Amino acid sequence: FRRVLFRSLNRAFQNIFDREKDELIGKDIIELAAPDQKEKFSAYLARHREDKYTSEKEVEFSGKQGARRILFGEHHLTVVKDYIPVGILISGIDVTHLRRTEEQEGALKQKLALSGRMEMFGIMAGGIAHDLKNLFNPILSYPDLILEKLPPESPLRVPVMRIKDAAARAAELIQNFLVLARRGRIYLQPVNINGIIQSYMRSMGFRTLENRFPGVTISTRLSDELPSVMGMAPQLLCVIMNLVRNGYEAMEAGGELEVSTYRHTFDSPHKGLQQIPRGEYAVIKV
Repeated sequence: FRRVLFRSLNRAFQNIFDREKDELIGKDIIELAAPDQKEKFSAYLARHREDKYTSEKEVEFSGKQGARRILFGEHHLTVVKDYIPVGILISGIDVTHLRRTEEQEGALKQKLALSGRMEMFGIMAGGIAHDLKNLFNPILSYPDLILEKLPPESPLRVPVMRIKDAAARAAELIQNFLVLARRGRIYLQPVNINGIIQSYMRSMGFRTLENRFPGVTISTRLSDELPSVMGMAPQLLCVIMNLVRNGYEAMEAGGELEVSTYRHTFDSPHKGLQQIPRGEYAVIKV
């Protein structure tokens, strides 16, 4: 790039770079521009030097207080000494704050649009879930009536119990949709995570999973010191069930799956997928 040196500048331009005038006089202005903008900025200045019209140009500079964006004008003045052009006088506006505001506004608009889509999805999910709940009521009630009529040794008891177990899980899934649609109420209660895991291990759904993948063995290490957590048992059961099922399906050729729980204390906030405040936690590990 052809060098363009500072010969004079005002206080506002000094403030942009947070430097004194003597630190900038004699410096090449192009070198202060961001690396990916040096070529375009050099072309902009070259057109001015040649007294050609050029449109406004926004350039990012690196200052002591971070990146600053300057919008240079389309006009300039030629500096003449002894009838010979020796430089150009250009002016620009600091638009850093304006661009940041526009970026924040754009991010807020995206969040608002996403919120609107999620609200629409929630309305649709709520309507579907409400209809499904009505359809599942007979499936939930009839297995108990059938089991009362069947003798203890009947081979039909196992299939009917599987129907009952599957219908119960479907009802819990429907309840999740209703909560998503804000049509269902969220009741947080103390939940024993170990009890949920043990209950799932005794369920007909888990036995079916074991039969499908005979080469997978499962073991549990559940801490006796695990504290209760505030939550919804059906949704926690759904999480555990999905994790275990995914583990089985990932090891079709066979393998070992371990489910463990333990207590953990964060002495300071933990930064992971999200910010976790310090405190005591019950941990599920699959």
